[in-house]
Order: sequence, then structure tokens, then C-alpha cells
Amino acid sequence: MVFHGHASSPLDAGSLAERIDPDRAFHHVVPVGPVSVSGGRAWFGDQPDSLADATHTVASLLRGLCEDQGGPVFAVGYSQGAAALLAALAAPSTPAASLSGVVCISGFLPEPPEGEWHLDRLKDVPVLLQHGRGDDVVPAFLAADLAAMLSTAGVSVDHHEFDATHAPTDEMAANARVWLASLTTPAVKR
Repeated sequence: MVFHGHASSPLDAGSLAERIDPDRAFHHVVPVGPVSVSGGRAWFGDQPDSLADATHTVASLLRGLCEDQGGPVFAVGYSQGAAALLAALAAPSTPAASLSGVVCISGFLPEPPEGEWHLDRLKDVPVLLQHGRGDDVVPAFLAADLAAMLSTAGVSVDHHEFDATHAPTDEMAANARVWLASLTTPAVKR
């Protein structure tokens, strides 16, 4: 499942999915953010309950997909899509989804609507964080801080920075492809 960014669309998410998985080893699911904004769709807006609504929406989408699939389920989030994905996985008020891995590209962890995030809920889910050093939309230090918080919570996290801005690059897509393959390819026994 690939979650698009702010003021974007499922077409953009589908294009990202194709770049990460050009051989279509996985079934690509690209939901639409529920908030209409200038230029496209978003997962949450400025309204007080918008982020809480997004966490419940994304958690429901993830649970539904995990229940329907017989194999591994991976979630990819770009920018605000990554924020909504992380919020849904770390919110104490949403039931957990059984994901096999999470890829966050140019993402961040938003301020919780109330209480705090429970990042330890991701202990059994490997996480790949990718960020451009020159990102002027979501500063790279937010990904570094998130990597440290996830690690402290006992989450297996791989954090990579790239010579890039905010947009996903071919290098990021290739890196995600290799990372996903490492989680799905059985180890060779000697």
C-alpha cells in the first residue's frame, strides 16, 4: 500500500510504487487521502480532529489489506503520507496492523493530537527511513530524530540520507527495492 503526499494523488503514489517495484512483485494498492486541498488530496489538514481522523482511516485501510492478503504486506508513505502512516501505526487508539515492513520517504512524525505516540507498537515491523539532505519541505533532521526515537523504542530501523531534495529519486527507489527484497528473500543455507 502506497500513501501519497500532501496535495498529491493516487496517480503519484502509483508512479512511486512502479519505481520501487517495476517487476510488480507486489500487488500495488494506492488509496486516496480523504482531504481535498488545492492541487490534489491530503491525509490530514489544519482542522483539530483531522490528524486523528487520518490515523483511524489509514489504520482501517492497513488492517483491511492485511486481513485480505495471504502474503507479506508492506506500506510505503511519501511525505504527509508517511506521516499519516506512522501516526496510524503508533496511535494507541488504533488497532495494530500486521505489516511486514514500512518505507517512509521524506516523511515525519507529526505532533500527536493528544497524549503521545507509542512507537514501541512497531517493534515487530522493520522500518526504512529515506530522506534528502537538501529537503526544504521536511528538514532532514526530522528523519534523523525519528530514526533515533524508533531505535530507542526497540524498532529495527534503517535510516538513509541521499543527495536529494524532497521528491523521491531513482536512487531512493532502488534502495527501497533492495531493502524490500532483503525482507522477502529467504536466506541461503550453507
